[in-house]
Amino acid sequence: MSAAVRPETLAAMPDELRQRGEEVGPDWGLVRDGAGGFSLVEHAWHLADLEREGFSVRIERLLREAQPFLPDFDGARVARERDYRARSLAEGVRAFQSARRANVATLLSLSAADLERAGEQEGVGRVRLGDLPRLMAGHDDAHRAEIAGLLRDLSRARGARGPLLTTERLGLLPFHWGHEEPLLRLFNHPAVGRYLWDGQPVARATVRALIAASIEGFRDRGFGHFAVARRDDPARLAGFAGLRPFGEADEVELLYALDPAQWKQGLATEAARAVLRFGFEEGGLDVILAGADPPNAASFRVMERLGMSFQDERVVGGLPARYYRIARWTTPSS
Repeated sequence: MSAAVRPETLAAMPDELRQRGEEVGPDWGLVRDGAGGFSLVEHAWHLADLEREGFSVRIERLLREAQPFLPDFDGARVARERDYRARSLAEGVRAFQSARRANVATLLSLSAADLERAGEQEGVGRVRLGDLPRLMAGHDDAHRAEIAGLLRDLSRARGARGPLLTTERLGLLPFHWGHEEPLLRLFNHPAVGRYLWDGQPVARATVRALIAASIEGFRDRGFGHFAVARRDDPARLAGFAGLRPFGEADEVELLYALDPAQWKQGLATEAARAVLRFGFEEGGLDVILAGADPPNAASFRVMERLGMSFQDERVVGGLPARYYRIARWTTPSS
């Protein structure tokens, strides 16, 4: 191994990542930093995959081939394609530990002649086997800095969970991890999922990512999603309502859904009105949109009762949708 980087230096990163994972836990490990960078689970799986498919492959090809071309490992693209936030943080840490251990053992076994073997790495240039420990250590340091920033942002997110909203009949509480099970049941109710999820089953990982995104939203933008409960039955989830960024022009969309047992009582309008007022008065928003599938007449009735007016027809996720809008000066009264 290169004399500039000792083996214990490379061995330290998996242990540090494991410690951070134990501090943060699997729930908060899903929350990204304020700049939209990796969550801790994404860091773990990126490091694991880079170790296995980047550094391991480079070591093997440099040992086997004369002057090999070493392709770049596009970590951002791989993270999107593999949906790291649907995976286990602990398993990602273990995968990184195992791959790093194997690479360190291989590098320690190399002769001086082996360390001089070289190739061309995409985006870097000429690379010797003896350079890899330095490159690995540099990559570790970059992630250490990103994780330090992430931990600061997670601390901020824990203290910025958003306000409790109340109406005559409802309490609206920002999503937290305790809402995972009731939201999973709500979203998988056939009558709710018919339009909200286009009739597709909703995985637990999807619900967890939605909670994480809402937490990020309250921290970074001042708005997110609320769990809705009746004030006379506060322990039972009646539905949800909230705001999310939408489209490519910094638009904000209102979303809402109720348990069918709560339908036809005006509760969707009541919850959505509270969220609109919050978005305009506390979030500083100027315009809020809401959309629904064309056959979803009940949702359009809610929009109209809120004072929203038709804006346009769109294709969202390959399916048609009709969108309404409301501006701040037309905020509906109670």
